[in-house]
Parts: sequence; C-alpha cells; structure tokens
Amino acid sequence: MKWCKESTLEKRLRGRKDNNGSKDDMGLEATLEVWEINTFYALSHVLFKVSLRVQKGELVCLLGRNGAGKTTTLRSIIGLTPPRSGNIRFNGRELVGKRPYQIVRMGMGYVPGDRRIFPDLTVRENLEVGRRLRGTAAEWTLERVYELFPSLKKLDKQLGNHLSGGEQQMLAIARSLIGSPELLLLDEPSEGLAPLLVKVLEDQVLKLREEGISILLAEQNVKSALRVSDRGYIIDKGRIFFQGTAKDLRENEEARRHLIV
Repeated sequence: MKWCKESTLEKRLRGRKDNNGSKDDMGLEATLEVWEINTFYALSHVLFKVSLRVQKGELVCLLGRNGAGKTTTLRSIIGLTPPRSGNIRFNGRELVGKRPYQIVRMGMGYVPGDRRIFPDLTVRENLEVGRRLRGTAAEWTLERVYELFPSLKKLDKQLGNHLSGGEQQMLAIARSLIGSPELLLLDEPSEGLAPLLVKVLEDQVLKLREEGISILLAEQNVKSALRVSDRGYIIDKGRIFFQGTAKDLRENEEARRHLIV
C-alpha cells in the first residue's frame, strides 16, 4: 500500500522509461505502463501526471467519483484523447502518437461507457464487425464468445436496439473480445445495471481474467470493482491519490475519503 504524491511506481517508471518492456520488483511482466501523462480537453487540464501499471494477467481497477478522470485515463490510453506529455507503453511499445485503430491492432480492446453498439445490426453482425483474425491459439471465435455469453447466442438474430441494457453491455464486451485482445479496458460496465446483472457481469469479468486477459477496469461502483480486482488506484480531480491491493482500498479510510460522492 502506498500513499504519496509520487508513488514508488512512478519512481520506478521514471528510472526506466527508456527501456523496452519491464518487470516489477517481483519479476512480473508489465502489460501496460502509464507514466506521468497530462491530458487536456482544449485548454482544460484534466489529467495531472497520472501513472499506473497493469501486469500480465492482472485485473486492476481505477476508482473515482463521477468526473474524477477515469474515462479520460482510458481514452488517453486507447488514443481517443491523446496526452500532451508522458508515456504509455503496451508490451514495451510506446502508444503515444498512435491512432486508436493502430492500438487495437496491437492487441488492446476498449469497451466505452456508452457501449456504442450498432442499433440496426443483429448481435451476430455487431460481433462480426469487431472480428480481428490473429491466427493464434488465443484467438476468440464466435463460438468461444457465445460460450462465455450464452444469452447472446440466444439473441443471435436480435437487433442491437432491441436488447436490454445488460444485454447491450454483454454485447459491447463480446465485440471487443472477438478482436482477441491481450488487454481489455472496461469503462464503468456496471453503470445502469440492476444488482443481479452486476453480479453476472462480475462473474464474466473474472472468467476473462482466468483466460489470461489483462484488464483495466474504471468503475464508480466501488464494492463491485473491489470484489473482482487484484489491485486498484484511486483517482480524484485528475490525480492518482492512492494505490494498493483490493484489501488496502477496502480498509484504508483516508483512501476511501476520495471515493465519497
């Protein structure tokens, strides 16, 4: 557990930001390394030297109130709102300056908070749009996606605009999966879902981690996020204020103070 303006993570990344690929102090490989990014919307400075790390096969949550900077962090990583300074490395390769489609081709998936499914396409057609053939054993086929989301198989011919909110969320995640990502960015997947559907979503997210996919989960639903995460970060007013294990975040009152709405 670390509480500081410049975390040990940031110091570590500062010392090796010119290396290709890296491992943490326990020898675990980093899938994603974000180092001191500053992101703006026009003249508004939104993210201030944000640093975080996701190890291979790890599920990390990014927690914060509404407007704290969670979505902007994910958009910065995927290239939709590029940072003006700092570094973002995915499997040792620099992402800053690359377009979103290039980043996706490198093996990253992104599920936006508004889902962005195609309302006039069927479930199957929405999935076909996201297909990316890699020719590897890790490739996600339509059959494999339907195995994870059996309810979508039953809705195969349904149009996107005929799905419930929970079904649309599952379809958005499934469409990203069929691109066979190594790292998945999930932006507030539980928003607007009934508690029972949130639990179903948690189970599916855990299955993805078991499949070896690294996940960065931005959430305002603290309890849900901590039930599935290995580690987490708390962001407030565009700055990372705390990082630690899920247990640390549950028990540290000073950290939780930044999560009170």
